[in-house]
Amino acid sequence: MSIATPPVSFNKVSSTCLKTLKVLQINLGRTKAANDTLHPTSDKLQSDLLLLQEPYIYDSQIKGIPQSWSIFNSISNKAAVIIPSRQLHVALISCKQNTVAVKIQTGQQPTTFISAYSSPYSNIQETLLEIQEIISSLPREKIFIGADLNGHNTLWGYSDVNSSGTAIEEFILANNLFINNSSDAPPTFTRNSSKGWPDLSLCTQQMIGEIANWEVLEEPSLSDHHYIEITIDSSVKNCTFTRYKTRHGNHNIFLKNLKPYVNSLLRAFRNSQNEKDINEATNLLQNCVIEACNKSYRTKNQNLSPTPNWYTQDLEIEKNRLKALRRRAQRAPQDQRNARFQFHKEELKKKAIKPAELIALNNQDPSGNHLKIAQDILEKIFPHPANSNSSTYIPPCTANDCPFTKGEVATVIHHLSKGKAPGPDGIDNIIIQQIFKKFPFLLMELFNTCLKLAKFPDPLKVGNIILFHKHGKSKTEASSYRPISLLPTIGKVLEKLLTQRLNFHLEKNNRLSNLQYGFREGRSTEMAITKLLDTIRKGKANGDHVLVLSIDIKGAFDNIQHSAIASYLDNSKCPANIVNIFKNLLQNRKVILNTCEGPAIRDQKQGCPQGSCSGPALWNLVANEILQENWPINTSIQAFADDFVLVSHAPTRVQLESQINESIAKFSTWTSKNQLQISAEKTNYLLISKLVRGPTIRWQGERIKRAHAIKYLGIYIDEKMNWNTHLKAQSTRATQLYHNLLKIAGKSWGVPLIHRRTLYKTVTERVLAHGAVAWCLEPTVRIARKLSTIQRPFLLAISGAYRITSTAALQVILGIPPLHLQLQREARGTALFRLRLPLSTNISDIDPSEIEEKATGWSTHPSEHLSPTQISLDDGGNINTGLRIYTDGSKTERGVGAAFCVLTDVNITHRWSTRLSLRNTVFQAEILALLKAVEHAVSLPTQQLTILVDNQASINSAANPKSHNSIARKIFKLLHSHPHIRVSWIKAHAGYIGNEEADRLAKEAAETENFPETPLELTKSFIKTFLRQKMLATWQMAWDDGDTGRLIHNIIPKVSLHPINWTRNEVLFFTGHGPFPSFLHRFNLAETSFCSCGEIGTPIHYATVCLLTTSYHMAPPNQQHQPIWFRRVANNSTSRRKIHNLLHFLQRETSLFRPDPN
Repeated sequence: MSIATPPVSFNKVSSTCLKTLKVLQINLGRTKAANDTLHPTSDKLQSDLLLLQEPYIYDSQIKGIPQSWSIFNSISNKAAVIIPSRQLHVALISCKQNTVAVKIQTGQQPTTFISAYSSPYSNIQETLLEIQEIISSLPREKIFIGADLNGHNTLWGYSDVNSSGTAIEEFILANNLFINNSSDAPPTFTRNSSKGWPDLSLCTQQMIGEIANWEVLEEPSLSDHHYIEITIDSSVKNCTFTRYKTRHGNHNIFLKNLKPYVNSLLRAFRNSQNEKDINEATNLLQNCVIEACNKSYRTKNQNLSPTPNWYTQDLEIEKNRLKALRRRAQRAPQDQRNARFQFHKEELKKKAIKPAELIALNNQDPSGNHLKIAQDILEKIFPHPANSNSSTYIPPCTANDCPFTKGEVATVIHHLSKGKAPGPDGIDNIIIQQIFKKFPFLLMELFNTCLKLAKFPDPLKVGNIILFHKHGKSKTEASSYRPISLLPTIGKVLEKLLTQRLNFHLEKNNRLSNLQYGFREGRSTEMAITKLLDTIRKGKANGDHVLVLSIDIKGAFDNIQHSAIASYLDNSKCPANIVNIFKNLLQNRKVILNTCEGPAIRDQKQGCPQGSCSGPALWNLVANEILQENWPINTSIQAFADDFVLVSHAPTRVQLESQINESIAKFSTWTSKNQLQISAEKTNYLLISKLVRGPTIRWQGERIKRAHAIKYLGIYIDEKMNWNTHLKAQSTRATQLYHNLLKIAGKSWGVPLIHRRTLYKTVTERVLAHGAVAWCLEPTVRIARKLSTIQRPFLLAISGAYRITSTAALQVILGIPPLHLQLQREARGTALFRLRLPLSTNISDIDPSEIEEKATGWSTHPSEHLSPTQISLDDGGNINTGLRIYTDGSKTERGVGAAFCVLTDVNITHRWSTRLSLRNTVFQAEILALLKAVEHAVSLPTQQLTILVDNQASINSAANPKSHNSIARKIFKLLHSHPHIRVSWIKAHAGYIGNEEADRLAKEAAETENFPETPLELTKSFIKTFLRQKMLATWQMAWDDGDTGRLIHNIIPKVSLHPINWTRNEVLFFTGHGPFPSFLHRFNLAETSFCSCGEIGTPIHYATVCLLTTSYHMAPPNQQHQPIWFRRVANNSTSRRKIHNLLHFLQRETSLFRPDPN
């Protein structure tokens, strides 16, 4: 069937979604309760836009606001505009000290909303001048102002006029503004008997007719000010890209709707002879898929944020009761007003609720609609190169690469993440996976046609830009945003296929420097940090002055020139079609920024999109030249992606200065060649020396500053190499994480203990462990003490224990090792397994060469995959023809064994078995047996042959061309070169003769001590177990020899990584640090250590003999048997439950157990 190509290039829905605009204005009075009620009140009133003054600020953020809401603050945080509705596209056009302004596209013309605040104790002219500047920059545009200016004037309700009111009146007249406030409206501010009208709503003449309603509401705000609701009779335009609900099924319907187009699409791909043809065919594919999606899937709605779960119906009833109280107080006689307002105020205190876009741009000309503003943003973020150095086309002299194979494409598509956002066409990863599952030849034909023509289709080069604000940067600067490009999923699959081909050829031809540690498989930040520290220590060992220069390149990925990439591709010696398709990928790229009026579009003529699959590989290709440069003596360079570090050492300051300036000249030549710029402000150097005066370093005439510490890949390296700066930074970060934990975990409320512990282990510990191999391999006493200080608040927050509870005791109770031991354990593991560095002999005699090395990169061409018929995970027990080889591996307490046997019909014709070290694993035995079976099969004459394995993990590993197991890669190569050999899974111990015989042989080898042994490397799991045991032994020694937490040591003498799972009350009881007079008196928290019954108020007293707690009593022990009694109670769940209830009673009836001081 023939299909006409629809004239669209991306999937969008344009609609007018709001007929009126509801604006809510209020001064929150800097109160947390007022902030908290804003969310449910806004939801109830269905407000679209909030103009706020004096919100409650904590840690420089407005609290109580959902994360999904867009927040725009003034610099002083005294004024804010908040957008609850996701249907509104907003552009921040001005952010001043006391004023903030945003623009929304309404009707045919945009409307600007301004929120402003002026304190009664400050000069009002400052705020009026800020508003004036905004109004002047937007001539003849619609402007609405919601402000608390604290000015008195009879025009808006006051009975008097002050100087601020006069200034405001003159400002209104000068700018031809209209006052929306009614002169007879209720006061917008009340405090006891005081009232006022400080909140003003103003607008320009252009929108007077659109103000449908202005009203002071009776809704309780928990602030001295009242809500003002303004209804604007103007529609709001909206335009969004369609997103489909593909996680909810309907895939069969989609495939059925797509099927009629498949043959026509195949013809279009096969008939493509040039770039124009493949572009049209790709566009046709996108449109057909979109049409099928529209008929099959539901689309995602842009919903408002849900009401907070803490706002219950009871709170709504209470809020209505407070409204009634306020009305009665207002109607009461004067002599009763103060009393009733005081009662109302007390009720507010008791019932105050306690809860458990577009973009900011400093636009020189903020006038105009959203489309114009978005276009300005794209021009600033994606500038065109000043000099368009179009590289001369040099036809590659290499042969073409082979077509993509089905296994190659299937692997890439299988590993697509289902949660990734789609590009502008709305086709997500799930849709691609469904298409390939049903019509694999469709995508295969497209990708191979592109490879044959060496053309990357233009419709797949369009990126939808999402801007992410860089923390701590000014919101009014375009450079403060990181542009992430959402590219079409079809294009990302093709780009992944091409990138892995490119990386394979670059690695195979050794075209990448070993000094590049970023975006390289098998390399890591730990390797880069260790390499840098080794270079520094080498210079120090020579007695030289060492200088470390950290180089910052401005927007490396965004500013890399396409001509430079093309030039390096030409010299890469990669296949011609790979080189040419990447060069074509750089041409005709476009970026779009969506607005309520449709997308702004701009050509991307430099840089690699952040979010593309090939960007890192192309950057490494460009950076390779400078890494392979010849540097001055005693000078070296290394890089992690675009983070470059130069290290130089010399015996004198003059020589050091000469070396580093010569190096800078070389680096500057490379940056100039590739039109890259260095940020001299962010580039600094660290001098590790006793020199008082450091060398003078300049970059293109600008002096480079000396720093006392530099941050490299998240690690602070200071000039004394003692890690003080890093530990301070880690402490600050840990404090932030601790405060975040306190928001969801109080002493007696919040998430359960087990979840708190999980958060600590998976978040806090992971953050603190970063780069531990550099600074915590052999922690000093000072480092250990500092890490203990960092860890202690988390232990208290997790357990809910009293602040003076022993740290050592809490660690044992929670199953959390001392932080310095945990980090040291991870550092040792990294050193052995990843860096291949030996540990000191008193720790381990394991040599890194004895450890299994992770296989990385490509051992074979990416196109090489096993035939689907070679591997089967279905039970092959019914295979009874041809030659069959059965394999097995076994591990017992005495050893590990591997074996295989060969069956011809029902006769066993060959047996093989071997013994492995007890330190090896069952998986190693299984994979070794499979290797030996394959090698034996290869040695036989070519015939029908099946290897039957009862371990699916070894089959999957052997079938994976990128398995991290080196033995599995050997198996893959043999199977790929001998396609007649099949491997099938078989159910173990199901009575199959061959399987039982292989199992017997493996067990026999494992149990026989003198059996011939095959040496195999140690696995990572063995190393982790070994280091864990070492850590536990060190921890146990410290626990036994410690002088704190002895009560807990009596109950839990042995440390473990598993928590005891005590409740908070049980922790208080067994530690003795709880609501007990004997304990509180020690710290002057109680006047006496006696209970009200007259005896010493100890934990055991309340649990056994106190007259006030008889319901919770247990049999009292003798004095000498108390330690045993505590252990028995702790180990008995029924007794612990009684202890828990006892503590709950003690805390609830505190006064009952404290004797009357009189």
